[in-house]
Amino acid sequence: MKLTPAQISKIDDILGYHGLHFLDFKLEIKDHIATQIEDLCKNQNNTFEEALTIVLKAWESSLVLKESIWISTKRSFSVIVLNTIKKRYIYYNSIFLLVFIVLSIFYFFNMEEFETTNIKNIMFVTSTVLFLFLSSLQYLISLNKQETSYSYEFSRIYKMATIFWFFDVASYFVRGIYPNILWKAMVVAYFPIAIYCFIKHIQFKKRLNIV
Repeated sequence: MKLTPAQISKIDDILGYHGLHFLDFKLEIKDHIATQIEDLCKNQNNTFEEALTIVLKAWESSLVLKESIWISTKRSFSVIVLNTIKKRYIYYNSIFLLVFIVLSIFYFFNMEEFETTNIKNIMFVTSTVLFLFLSSLQYLISLNKQETSYSYEFSRIYKMATIFWFFDVASYFVRGIYPNILWKAMVVAYFPIAIYCFIKHIQFKKRLNIV
């Protein structure tokens, strides 16, 4: 039995009710639920409503809404979303920490070279270019209201990069001192993670257009 567009739409509504507004999670879970319902209807002769009830019962624990201060203090997410994002954050922060440590060690052993005015200006321009590039990607994401977990993660990273960059700028123009290398390192360390999130977001947007 192949589900009808109306039945697929009903699954969409139910997932939305359970807080699954991230496009990537919604697509993946909807596909799983639709396949499981089709199998029940085919193999056990269940009606759509009967199969839907059985399948949702199996997914019940994964779709419970919960809050996490590590993810957001303003929104609730399904358990399956929270667990996945937490795993990603561990991975992202591991990459960030590794890049940050490498940059810090490199700075420590080349401190005299970094203290020259030309190098400081080059570093400042580099971090500014990276920040402006991230700003352009954030603008592109904001043009489309379709939110994925990756666009959400990108926005969080962008906010942190914005804080680091503005602190860097303020320390130079307000206090009259050259920006601290560590703030630049934070912007640079988060950059590859942000790019990864943006690419994954675009991939799921393209998948929606196909579907």
